[in-house]
Amino acid sequence: MSLTGILNSIQEFVYPDKCNVKTLPQKYDDIILPLTNLSDKLILGGSLGLYVMDIIEYDFKNRKPDIDFSLTESLTEDELLIFKDFFNLELIVTRGDYDFIQVNPNEDKTVKTKPVSHFISKELIQLRKTSTEWVTPSGDNGNIEYTVDFFNTQYIKPRDIIHVDYNGTKLKVNHPSITLSHKSRYAYDNRVGKQYKHFKDIGDINWKKYFQIVKSIKSQWVENDGNGTWFNEFS
Repeated sequence: MSLTGILNSIQEFVYPDKCNVKTLPQKYDDIILPLTNLSDKLILGGSLGLYVMDIIEYDFKNRKPDIDFSLTESLTEDELLIFKDFFNLELIVTRGDYDFIQVNPNEDKTVKTKPVSHFISKELIQLRKTSTEWVTPSGDNGNIEYTVDFFNTQYIKPRDIIHVDYNGTKLKVNHPSITLSHKSRYAYDNRVGKQYKHFKDIGDINWKKYFQIVKSIKSQWVENDGNGTWFNEFS
């Protein structure tokens, strides 16, 4: 739909009495809900956040979405270790995450993974679950069951958090405008490995429906000890 078409469709909104909250496959609930109960800092984002709010469809049989979280503040070392050990996850280690130690110039260097304090300072903190039994129909990354991403650059503000009534549980989700702004950036940047995936996701969005959904978010100003903030609810 063209920009003109999107703007014209604004006049045709029919706001739903009740928001349509979509349920994720159980395997994602089993990691997302316990994680968000362990830490109040985690805000569900990415494709899964958009799916929960019924903004995008998702082919879970043929695609494996990353489990993306925005943060309200930085994680502590203890929190990252709890996430890692509780769910039996492993840190995704890249070239810059190693120390090379050479005690004797005549011996080979010893390669050692950097401490946890290094990982919590990264812009993107990644954990993954591997399994020899997990294979997608296309066969890609067959041993990676899921990846958990913590975006550690710009911390999310209360006004950009949506409190979703998720099957009786309060789940905090990024405002879709935040997630889509990042998706748009990735979709038009050929340096991004999954550029086409993001491009296609944006192209498949029903924008009239999107505006209906975001306009149905209930916002109220909440005072707390002289300070106030917006509280956004989707239920």
